[in-house]
Amino acid sequence: DLPDGPSLRLDAYHAVWTACLKRMKRVIRAIHAPLARSIVHDIQHAYDAPLPALPYPEIPVFAVCGTSSGEEFILDIASRLEDDNDDDSDYNDNDRPTNGDENQRGVRLARVVHLRPSECANIMSTMKALISGFANFCPQSAHALAPVRRKPTTSLAVFDIQLLRVWYEALRTSIDEDGSSFRDLVVFMHDFEQYDPAVIADMYHICSAHVPEIPLVFVLVLSSPPMPSFIHQAYRRSTLALLRLQIVSLPRGPSVLQHIILDTFFAFDFEPLVMPGSSTMDFIADFFARHASSLDGIYTILKLAYMHHFEEPLSLLAHPPQNFKKRVASRDAVPFLTALLARAASTHHEPRNLSKPEGLLTVIEAAHEDFTAGLRLLTVALRLLLRVRAFLVEAGQLVEDGSVPTLFGPALRGDLSEETEFLAKELRKSSPETIAGLREDLLAFAQSIPKKDGAVIHDEVAVLGGGANALSKWLFKYCEESIVDLSLEPLADSWFMGATPFPSELINPAPRSTIIVGLADPYAFVEGTGADVDRPRRALWEMPDTSILFRRYLEAGRMVNVYDWYESFALVLDRQREQVRAREAAEKSDNGKGNGRGDKVKGDEKAAEEDEREEDGGEEEDEDNDEERWKMHVQARFMCALHELDFLGFVKHTGRKADHVIRTVYDGAD
Repeated sequence: DLPDGPSLRLDAYHAVWTACLKRMKRVIRAIHAPLARSIVHDIQHAYDAPLPALPYPEIPVFAVCGTSSGEEFILDIASRLEDDNDDDSDYNDNDRPTNGDENQRGVRLARVVHLRPSECANIMSTMKALISGFANFCPQSAHALAPVRRKPTTSLAVFDIQLLRVWYEALRTSIDEDGSSFRDLVVFMHDFEQYDPAVIADMYHICSAHVPEIPLVFVLVLSSPPMPSFIHQAYRRSTLALLRLQIVSLPRGPSVLQHIILDTFFAFDFEPLVMPGSSTMDFIADFFARHASSLDGIYTILKLAYMHHFEEPLSLLAHPPQNFKKRVASRDAVPFLTALLARAASTHHEPRNLSKPEGLLTVIEAAHEDFTAGLRLLTVALRLLLRVRAFLVEAGQLVEDGSVPTLFGPALRGDLSEETEFLAKELRKSSPETIAGLREDLLAFAQSIPKKDGAVIHDEVAVLGGGANALSKWLFKYCEESIVDLSLEPLADSWFMGATPFPSELINPAPRSTIIVGLADPYAFVEGTGADVDRPRRALWEMPDTSILFRRYLEAGRMVNVYDWYESFALVLDRQREQVRAREAAEKSDNGKGNGRGDKVKGDEKAAEEDEREEDGGEEEDEDNDEERWKMHVQARFMCALHELDFLGFVKHTGRKADHVIRTVYDGAD
């Protein structure tokens, strides 16, 4: 490694992961854009067409479910509602809400307030947070809302909804005079499951008496699924009758994972600086299908995979620092340079003088170009295969089973022969009409990819004859030649994770068993699996106090007598003191052997004289004091160890016997 290799690799990791995360968020925002436009459109028109013949007006409420990892989606909706020219760079023209209103650009369409459960402990604090969130807002054009000093006795309370009504009327008047349009007051209630239903019900009853004069719209952010509905379970019918409830859910399932992986790592307009390996892709697909289909899970898995990749010194080649050439040429970089030269010498790009930094950089650049070309061919072939699969599903010849994410791992291993052969077999069963439609679809696909690869596919498909058999043979041959194992490329492990096992224990840890193993044998736990397997087993007296007490804990029954527990602990500490004294005496004797014979005789005579001066009564008194101090020392150590086990949850106190505790763990480590 380089002398400052860890810090350099940390900087490289931040740069690589930031680029990857930015791309993923852009893809996810594109997936959520249709739903975001729909919600924004419905909020903007919530009060346009009220239902007739209602005994009282309803409060528009939008419940967005499945947002455990969709906080950015909620913020996206809020920013769209408050859209103005300053935020124009954040959106594409296709992402803007289109509802026929030409006056929307450059004008704030709504005022947004975000409420959190911590702000809504009771009805007074809830109304205060709601009203002050709006009333503290004063645009430059609203001169009527300029701050004015008022007497507390003549001012409305901050939790009185009449204050919000007066503020809104003054704001609407000022903005209408300015020629702009101002519509709704939107309230985002985050983590809606954590609010007190009684408090929120009272808030809705208060707000219901003042709509539509105060055009309030509530957006409820829920992490729970739409069915069963948390709102219908937690709130009474009398409260739900006040609401015009609309429940929506974020897109989820294998299709979402498929779009994220394809448009991030197998895209034509984005090249990842480090490509995840097959093991990481397999783990993501399995985790998404079996455990949690959340976006946070994808982020966490990929982030850990990138961190694990940059533990290797040669991973610095994925994002080298600016002065990389100078660093490699220094004397301190000899080990790093030696390892890099050994790897580079095995490539087929061998300049005449590989020992010079210029020649080495040439090899690295050539190897990266080869890897990029291989990844591009694999991307084209994989997307072609998925295009054929999607066409057959749309034609009704195949059934969509959500297994596409499981193909990414085998694709990176260069092992998609089974899937390719299956699709080729299905093509041979297709009707002439299906083959003709597929041919047209492949020609359109060839025009949508980079020119070089697209021209090859277009020319080969255009001249194919023989119907289904010819097309199936061409598909199988093209995919077999293009989908190869990227780890075989020179220096590929610098920008490709390959088949490196994913550290799954970081995602799914086992804290209970880990604590038990660590307490039972702490030295083996600290040394880890990489240490010598045949290391000697340490005696009990060599263990820390908490481990000694835990070992005695495992040997006891369901109920542990604290005094007996202390006595067994004290016996081990007595054995420990004897061993420590014997070791110190042995060390002193070894040090004494180095002195001459005369020095030894003088030392013995001096010791004999000192022994004669000591009185017998004094010796006994010192020994008694030492024993008392030792017992106090043992008791203190016992209480410290007992408190640690109690803190870890291994001890349960009982009121029946004051001198007994109950075990909570019965399966100790062998």
